[in-house]
Amino acid sequence: MVTLPRPLMTAREETQLTYLAAGRRVIEVGSAIGGSTIAMALVAAHVVSIDHHRGDPWTGPLPTLAPFLEAIEAAGLQRKVTILLDDWRTTLTLIDPAWPHLIFLDAEHSPEAVTLQLVLCQRFRDVRFAVHDISFPGVEQAVTAWALDHHRPIERVDDLAVL
Repeated sequence: MVTLPRPLMTAREETQLTYLAAGRRVIEVGSAIGGSTIAMALVAAHVVSIDHHRGDPWTGPLPTLAPFLEAIEAAGLQRKVTILLDDWRTTLTLIDPAWPHLIFLDAEHSPEAVTLQLVLCQRFRDVRFAVHDISFPGVEQAVTAWALDHHRPIERVDDLAVL
């Protein structure tokens, strides 16, 4: 029996994330080894996972593609997860604005990167956002500022902000 990776989040955050993803089309920005991808794909209509799998300024070089692909295959979710092996800055601009229902942001945990992710996602219509690791320096302030500018209430579940 293969042990699947668990999401790198609290049980409360995982419960909230799977509730938001249930039956919906999801874009995940940043997937690491696939714990959150699997949790969402088990309940979502479909998940598009965007990650270059090379790490980021916070983690340093961190090749995660092989364990990610192994986890998706072990979970039997190849048909429910579309993998876009690319940088989110480019890829987010290519997705049909009407496609996603939920966007889960969990990549490059700097205020500048999170703000840019939210700005690039403004074009998506009728979408919910879940931003993970908001306790990173400056990230909660960036999320709060964006939410206020766009009249979005914020619900916080541990280190997850839902807009």
